[in-house]
Amino acid sequence: MRVSFRTLLSILIVLLIGGCGHFENKRTCALCGDWNIAFETGQNTIPARLTIAEDSLFFRNASERIVVRIRATGQETLRFEMPNYDSWIELARSANELKGVWTNNHKVDYAINFTGAKTTFRTADDLSPDTLNYLCDFEGSFAQGIFQMGPSLVTGTFLTETGDYRFLEGEKTNDKFYVSCFDGAHLFYFSGVLDGDSIKNGVFLSGNHYSEAWKAHKSDRFALRDPDSLITWSTSNAALSFRVKDLQKREKQFGLPDFSGKVTAVMIGGTWCPNCTDALQFLTEEPSLKSSENFKVVPVCFETGTEEDRQITRINQHFSKNYQNLVPYLGGPASKEIAAGVFSQLSDITAFPTVILVDKTGQIRHTHTGFYGPGTGKYHQFYTRRLTNQILSLIAE
Repeated sequence: MRVSFRTLLSILIVLLIGGCGHFENKRTCALCGDWNIAFETGQNTIPARLTIAEDSLFFRNASERIVVRIRATGQETLRFEMPNYDSWIELARSANELKGVWTNNHKVDYAINFTGAKTTFRTADDLSPDTLNYLCDFEGSFAQGIFQMGPSLVTGTFLTETGDYRFLEGEKTNDKFYVSCFDGAHLFYFSGVLDGDSIKNGVFLSGNHYSEAWKAHKSDRFALRDPDSLITWSTSNAALSFRVKDLQKREKQFGLPDFSGKVTAVMIGGTWCPNCTDALQFLTEEPSLKSSENFKVVPVCFETGTEEDRQITRINQHFSKNYQNLVPYLGGPASKEIAAGVFSQLSDITAFPTVILVDKTGQIRHTHTGFYGPGTGKYHQFYTRRLTNQILSLIAE
């Protein structure tokens, strides 16, 4: 017998409210509402946002909603599987507080405890319609910060030459602000002090394993290099050639016969990588590409860890759940140096994801480093439109 997500969530609510056994007025429940989550990373806490409704439970990052599903139940805890990534949340409730732990299997022995407190989230109506652009300096590495700020609400993201930090949301109190994001793969936190056109005393935290200082100043002129310009390749007439493994551990040599007659996007990424997920979703869901019989996507995954069986299991789970029509391959461990060795006709691999566009004769025609996801707004629209037009032009040849 199949049980719906709504039914499972109803069971969750009943279990967590200590046997209350019903929704108040059949429309509300003791846990329904907004929760501020505080991940305990040692000396710091990183905030995130969770909403429990009658028929859904989701983390929110600005306009993004990440619905989680029950994976297993226990007498005192419930385990929720995070979509897209090999991680989960174990959740329990004590009195009026949520408690739990996030476990990320893409890292070794990586678990972070958290607590939750009821709140009411502000809406985008609290934001200024104006976008603030900043040139950001992360200890010598530069990024573009784009933010919208209201009296107390802040949203935005950072763009780098390897991708973006996706949807960030936070709060502003006087001259201090923070933004954060939790998506099951990463837990990000950025804080700073506003000082005129500058941001000072910036702190960047990634989970409980990384911290970095940053600063910024407003700039409408700063721009990162074009992601199509960062890689060069051999100009010989040889077709793209590389060797990987299929999910039965058999070696597969790609060459002209694999590309002949169709335009191919070779997607170099990994199941651990949110920017890769954004890129793959675009390549497989863009209507004008999805409808073409002369276009295909070949995902090559570079996975965390060193155990090949575990890497293959992770790829199988990820693609069987999200991309049943694609045939993925294992490129090796999650290393840009290893990826560059696999794709030796390219000058370098500087980011996951990297997309190689191959024409119907097997020739490399375009490369695209990184991916600006939907959290980047107009940048996402511009580059996905250009990538779509490049693919359609190759199809038309």
